[in-house]
Amino acid sequence: FPSKSFAKYYFSHLKLKNEYSIISHGIDLKLNSKKKDFNKSIKCIYTGGAATRKGWKIVEDVISNICIDKSLNIKFRVYGDKNKTRKSKLKKFSNVEVFDSFDPKDIDNVMQWADIGIAPSFFETYSRIVREYINFNVIPIASGVFGVSDIVKDNVNGIIIKRPYFENLFQALKTIINNPQILTKLRQGLKETSIVSKEDEFNEIFDLYKKLIK
Repeated sequence: FPSKSFAKYYFSHLKLKNEYSIISHGIDLKLNSKKKDFNKSIKCIYTGGAATRKGWKIVEDVISNICIDKSLNIKFRVYGDKNKTRKSKLKKFSNVEVFDSFDPKDIDNVMQWADIGIAPSFFETYSRIVREYINFNVIPIASGVFGVSDIVKDNVNGIIIKRPYFENLFQALKTIINNPQILTKLRQGLKETSIVSKEDEFNEIFDLYKKLIK
């Protein structure tokens, strides 16, 4: 299983006596991420494209409502499915940019731009993107789906939104925009968050195989 929360859910529906392991997916850890400083606009990214499961309609409606209120100074970048997202209601806002999915080798530049990363998914078993946010000092605002709740502690190293997602994501963003000092506290929490590396994942799998062949 990739996360404790998903394993707990699985075994709440299916009782097995067999042993099982939880091995998280590793990511390339960036130890030298640049320090992020406040400026006039808060920068927010979303990387789920137009996928319903990733919460696209929620993101579209929330961004639209925030942009309509011109007192809220924020910039957005939306990654994935550009042919669809550029035709959405967000096309009329100058502070929203849309892109196709980024090449993994460009992730450093993509993440260094952002202060906040939103991920209002309806279902995950791990959520690699939330860990990438944390790895690059980007504050995650995410639904508490499997995998996310294992690493994001609400108001400590990010914000967990509950249903209804639209109202709670909108309120979370509005609160941060009006009180940007909140980001300082949350970024401190990011520094204290442990993330599994690719090397950690390999070693756990290798140790498991050694145990199985004994």
